[in-house]
Amino acid sequence: MKKIILICMVFSLLGLLVSGCGSSASKADDKKPINVVTYAKCNPLEYVDNGKIVGFDIDLLNAIADDAGFKIKISDSGWDGIFESLKNGNADMAISDITITDKRKESYDFSVPYFIARQGILVKKDSEITNGKDLTDKKVAVQAGSTGEAFVEKLLGKDNPNIKREKAEIIYQDVMIGSVDAGISDNNRVEKFLENNPDSGLHAVYDDSVFPPEHLGLMFPKDSTLVKKVNIALNHLYENGKYAEIYQKWFKKEPNLDELKALQNN
Repeated sequence: MKKIILICMVFSLLGLLVSGCGSSASKADDKKPINVVTYAKCNPLEYVDNGKIVGFDIDLLNAIADDAGFKIKISDSGWDGIFESLKNGNADMAISDITITDKRKESYDFSVPYFIARQGILVKKDSEITNGKDLTDKKVAVQAGSTGEAFVEKLLGKDNPNIKREKAEIIYQDVMIGSVDAGISDNNRVEKFLENNPDSGLHAVYDDSVFPPEHLGLMFPKDSTLVKKVNIALNHLYENGKYAEIYQKWFKKEPNLDELKALQNN
């Protein structure tokens, strides 16, 4: 009988040790950083400065992480790599001037909108292009895989040879050297380029009837448990003034918080 009791005590101790190890592992997993992927060529939203990824999106992301209580690890990627990283499990979340669309919602989850953007039509100052419809018989450069590309394809036809698909940073060069008549890019990038290059000879045209306003969101794999946490954190930042502070830092004006909050109900 004593032998039996001793054996039972040994197994009980082993069980406690195993349970204790499992508990430690769970705690370690809780402290594991969230892997975030971005495309750091979208100044002022995200770009590389002196070897460090900075920008409005990055400041907002850090504020979200602080509020939600998790650590993050940010990696730079190509535009297509953002989507692939979420699909293959190499990233938990993405932030990079990503427009929320019904098509993308089929494969990914999104946070509530955190930014309202528009497509800018970048042209030479002496160009006859004054609106979106003026592009119908023109050569147009656009970022491959972007919503701008989708708008241009709808306007000109998907297989139209006048559509030149490029990396975002090449679009401006194409317009300046005259290899295209216009370039389509996010208004924040367009305005930052014009600010940094006042002698470029270019200016921006906007047409909401052809390029309607877009809503940016953080993107996740389907059924991610992070979505709810990020949405709660975003709302905290709207209410406590932190979002406005970050927005003011990068855009030198106040955000339209009422418009952002209204979008949460759509």
